[in-house]
Amino acid sequence: TATTMTLTGSARILLGNANVTVTTLNGSGSGSYFVTNGSGALSRKSVSTGAATVFPVGASITSYTPVSLTPSTLQDWSVRVQAGFSGYPTVNVSSALPRVWHVTPAAGSSTTATDVQLGYDEADLGWNFTSLEIYHYGPPNGWALAQGNTAPGGTSNARTVMVNGQTSFSPFAITKVGSPLPVNFLSFSGKHLTGRNLLSWATAQESDNQGFSVERSTDGRSFAAIGFVQSLDPSGNSSQVLRYGFSDGAIESRAPYFYRLRQQDRTGHSRYSTVIRIDPAGAVSLQIQGLFPNPAVSDIRVAIQSPADLSGRYSIVNAAGVLVKEGPASLGAGANTLPLQVSDLPAGQYFFRLTAAGSTETWSSRFIKN
Repeated sequence: TATTMTLTGSARILLGNANVTVTTLNGSGSGSYFVTNGSGALSRKSVSTGAATVFPVGASITSYTPVSLTPSTLQDWSVRVQAGFSGYPTVNVSSALPRVWHVTPAAGSSTTATDVQLGYDEADLGWNFTSLEIYHYGPPNGWALAQGNTAPGGTSNARTVMVNGQTSFSPFAITKVGSPLPVNFLSFSGKHLTGRNLLSWATAQESDNQGFSVERSTDGRSFAAIGFVQSLDPSGNSSQVLRYGFSDGAIESRAPYFYRLRQQDRTGHSRYSTVIRIDPAGAVSLQIQGLFPNPAVSDIRVAIQSPADLSGRYSIVNAAGVLVKEGPASLGAGANTLPLQVSDLPAGQYFFRLTAAGSTETWSSRFIKN
């Protein structure tokens, strides 16, 4: 931690897993910046509301990808950038710049409106596109177009893209206009009706999507394909909400069934949806729809679908089964996001567990802490 820091010459400071906090930073630029080559981040104290504050960061000693922030309230911020999309769903590599910017306010994952500008060098990354957009990632929808996108600016060796008035953080990525990242699931649900199980799901956007393989299980572990639903867009590309349905009539009246979707790209890639359970009475049980980012560094966000207003408790155990964190969980009917800090946990494998009040069933999801 330092009040004032000055970078001189070609000073590239490799952070690794260490964090650096400064109030005033001088002398930074494309030749002098912080390399966030691990979980470490650059933090700046009391970021001003009057003008843009630059966070000089890059994922390597040859790639300068800074962030500029203009918040509407005075607070502290931390920033790091990672190379590639490790820990996130498959993306269209030909359309997405291979960087993920982690921009986090001290207030947590959301704050008052802030202008966010991301920068990159075309020469470093081989990009010469001038029509770009910023996407924001968060459960349960995955990658979605960030609010307030503006036109790209800068020159070929210092391109910039900005979103105005952003209120949810982080992370962010850049892609070509009209080239959304992966298929984003808005919802996936089901119900039992007169001898059959009806599945419904919706996507917020699709890119090179061939369709969805519907898979079923009676134990929640071993799944088999029972049908395929083609993308509703003949091209497999859509920026509109598309809604799908599937009817499974080959069921036993008293057996609970588990379902998941395997979304298949035209490029051969695939990814799975969350798993849902349908009981004979038609109720869909509590579901953990996702845990992001995974691997995690400082915080995780758990997407939970609840059939009703529920209270319960969460716990986190390590690979040895030792309880390392626990607390209350209050859920509303529908989609919920539970934010948790994990910066104090040592690196390793962990299991998030959730139990609803009055229930003996436990829902769990595995994650890695870097």
